[in-house]
Amino acid sequence: MLKGEARLSFKNGGDMLLVAGSHLNIPAHTEHKVAWTSPNTETVWLAVHYK
Repeated sequence: MLKGEARLSFKNGGDMLLVAGSHLNIPAHTEHKVAWTSPNTETVWLAVHYK
């Protein structure tokens, strides 16, 4: 997360709050979605896909 705040929800029931400077490695095929972003600031993501 480069800027802002967001909450990711995972199909297995877990949630993760990300703030500026946070990072998260999500294993391939892990179902997830963005459940919330801060309404007070722009949210800027950096996604890196690798093998």
